[in-house]
Amino acid sequence: MSFTFDEKSLIERIVLGDTDAESRLFLNFKERIELLVRARLRNKISSDDQKDILSEARKAILLSLRKGRFDPNKGKLLEAYIAGI
Repeated sequence: MSFTFDEKSLIERIVLGDTDAESRLFLNFKERIELLVRARLRNKISSDDQKDILSEARKAILLSLRKGRFDPNKGKLLEAYIAGI
């Protein structure tokens, strides 16, 4: 079974608490999130601390999405929204 990435339906499922949708989100954006966090940190902290911050960033993204703070109908890309968190 192939998976087509549809931001709108994915976000709707995350708002409803679908853990599979959350996993799919992070599978799709894992590398981008890691790149953004590491770029902001500029290797100023240890690898373990970077992992902690990545975990916190993922939690913040999920919390924001669950609360419905991202509206895909407004024309903003999910990737841009994530980068802003």
